Amino acid sequence: GIGLSDLTDTLRDTYKVPATVKGALIASVKEDGAAAEKDIAIGDVISEIDQQDVTSSAQAAQKIADAKKEGRASVLFFISRGDDMRFVALKFKEDAPAK
Repeated sequence: GIGLSDLTDTLRDTYKVPATVKGALIASVKEDGAAAEKDIAIGDVISEIDQQDVTSSAQAAQKIADAKKEGRASVLFFISRGDDMRFVALKFKEDAPAK
């Protein structure tokens, strides 16, 4: 589980996001979730989902929801953290009861 936010100037300053980076800012990460396991952190920016540009948090959330609705097992994020950019495949966890 991740929480998303639109990139504002204030958030860019807070998380040192370059002006050239576009996308949705990761505002929260569930501690024991798939995103945390893949080293996705608060302040990272999702620039692409499944190789399609992301320009807002609403658009990112919609792309993730669409992929889940289509029955896909995962989504591919293109993540920016400072000057580092990388692809991360994030699997959807089954809605199972907590252990």
